[in-house]
Amino acid sequence: MKNLLIITSRYPHPHDSVSSVFVYSQIEELKNYFEKVVVISTTPYTPKVLSKKLEPKRKRDSLAEDYKYGNVEVYFTKDIVLPSKTSKQKKGKAGYKSVVKILDKINFDPDIIHAHFTWPSGYIAMELKKHLRKPFILTAHGYDVYDLPFRDDYYNDVVKNVLTSADHIITVSQNNKDILINKLNASPEKISIIQNGYDPKKFKHMDKKECRIKLGLPIDKKIVISIGNLLPVKGHIYLIEAAKDIIKERKDIVFVITGEGPERKPLENSIEEFGLDDYFILTGSKPHKQIPFWMGASDIIVLPSLNEGVPTVLFEAQASGKPVIGTSVGGIPDIINEEKLGTVVSPGDSGQLSTAILNASNKDWDENYIIKTSMEFTWDKIASQIMQIYTNILQNPKSNIEKKNKNAERGNKR
Repeated sequence: MKNLLIITSRYPHPHDSVSSVFVYSQIEELKNYFEKVVVISTTPYTPKVLSKKLEPKRKRDSLAEDYKYGNVEVYFTKDIVLPSKTSKQKKGKAGYKSVVKILDKINFDPDIIHAHFTWPSGYIAMELKKHLRKPFILTAHGYDVYDLPFRDDYYNDVVKNVLTSADHIITVSQNNKDILINKLNASPEKISIIQNGYDPKKFKHMDKKECRIKLGLPIDKKIVISIGNLLPVKGHIYLIEAAKDIIKERKDIVFVITGEGPERKPLENSIEEFGLDDYFILTGSKPHKQIPFWMGASDIIVLPSLNEGVPTVLFEAQASGKPVIGTSVGGIPDIINEEKLGTVVSPGDSGQLSTAILNASNKDWDENYIIKTSMEFTWDKIASQIMQIYTNILQNPKSNIEKKNKNAERGNKR
């Protein structure tokens, strides 16, 4: 294999080091197997002149520019699709046309296509498969499995078509796999569960006191950290509600929420309403390279999500030797699968969450055991599993793509 094409809905760039960093981290290992990797991101585009009134994430989107590093070339489509009854269809078709235009311009012929998320990347890859007659692998991550396909008939149909077209489907949890098979009619034979991973050079045990001094955090208190975009689905409001009960039991505790999003103001209002200003720190978005220090400064990591795939922060927390309190959604129970690693609670239950945090704050955790458990999720091991799938698809003479090519050839001869 010489050339790999990645289609993704977002990708980090100099003005945004956070979005889809898990795709970037995966490619950091996969690029070692190829002569050239091309990444095309369908990041929602807004002209810079109009970006001032947008939320921070969309402002960063408007600054995305093509760039290269090593043997990786990154391109961003520039599609503007105005809201309408048919905007979903237009978005997919516009994205496909833009990707073809980029590939023609750079004269890139991939050996294999790998799309992240069923929509719009999966749709674009499905159409590229027909155009280029090359196989495509799909990674279905989270919301694009449990949420998007069930919003309306259009999404349901297009996702099912994408799943049928894909030569192989990677997903990150058993829960996702069950939905793919039982609700979206995907073939069980072509689904593999491969979780996200972490970089052991970045995420490892760090001196807690040094991290706290670096970040300006109190040395002598229990620190509970939640890392994620400030969206309703991330469930931060339940952490705030849980804190009301926790501080009745212990005052020496600080809650840190790291992330940015539209829920920031409502969360700040709730913190003030409950009289928790002295117990909460909202840091805003932080570059991914700083996250290891926040992990290192913490005693406990909390993921109060209402829905998830398998968040990368899980593995990063374990690699840092930190126990995790997460909810019983997506692949979280697959990773927090024993008491030595943390606790799983019901989503949206602040009572269970407060009890779990209090218990965890009083427990002496075996950090070495937690770190050892995380070692199977390093990105190099994840990339090796993905490469095996690529190789099997390309070497399998009975693959769907080759069957279609042969049928096309017969049709041409007639």
